[in-house]
Amino acid sequence: MKLASIDVGSNASRLLIRSYEDKSPVATTRREHQPTYTDRYWRVPVRIGNDVYSCGEITPAMSKLLCNTLRDFALLMIKAGVSHYRACATAAMRDAANATAILRQVKEYSGIELKVISGDEEACLTRSSYRPPRGKEKVLTAFVDVGGGSTEISLSQKGKDLYARSLQMGSMRKYSQQQWQEKFAQLDMILGQLKTRYGAPYMVCTGGNIHKISEMLLGVHSGADLTISALTNLYQRLCPLSPMQIQSQWNISQDRADIIVPALRIYLRIAEGLGVTQLATPVMSLRYGILHQLETKYHPGSCL
Repeated sequence: MKLASIDVGSNASRLLIRSYEDKSPVATTRREHQPTYTDRYWRVPVRIGNDVYSCGEITPAMSKLLCNTLRDFALLMIKAGVSHYRACATAAMRDAANATAILRQVKEYSGIELKVISGDEEACLTRSSYRPPRGKEKVLTAFVDVGGGSTEISLSQKGKDLYARSLQMGSMRKYSQQQWQEKFAQLDMILGQLKTRYGAPYMVCTGGNIHKISEMLLGVHSGADLTISALTNLYQRLCPLSPMQIQSQWNISQDRADIIVPALRIYLRIAEGLGVTQLATPVMSLRYGILHQLETKYHPGSCL
């Protein structure tokens, strides 16, 4: 059994292929049977958000790059023998005026059925791949994902969803200073209401931005918790630098270097508004959530 997930985001397109090494598809308990698998992952910086957030649609050149990338993904899945996959597009494609035409081009050129999902579904899928650490199974948890085009915030406790909101606020958005102030004022109001109603939560952050931030602070993304003081210090060190200087001094890719500061700014604002002093950065993301959904349907033994 081999399953695959495709995530077409604002800043990059990603393919994750999971190969299951255990022949038995069903187990009664985790102790009796622990499925083993191997993951292979590809990330291509197809930055459709640059087009959408500057001119409102995806340009022909970017469309061609996206189609070529997904054709390559399709060939990789065929070569690997993938039996089932799901391909999802998020904020940039949601906002693109020519999204319908682009999806049709992708299908015709690559054969991949790319579907646009809502912010709520994006948050739900990402959350589904989360496994709380010992002692955190029943605590109030805030899930925060700052992407290129949107920020998803949701709260849950003891397996019950309490709140979910997708905001048009992302690290690639082309906002003026006044527009940013208006967005942050809206965010502050939402966070204030959540804190008043529910109290300070355990904050779990997901997505490529926070994973890269964790790597910059710790040398590797291990899923360890990060303190707000460490994030604040990093933000202050990065703010005076240009994206080119960040790329050079921190040895990160250009497509990440020019969005890491606004991403940090949003994470810090949310942490401050919720009254937390540290945040968790587990290895979870939309691509793992999509895969979890496929596992539930096609390989239930792996979900125990």
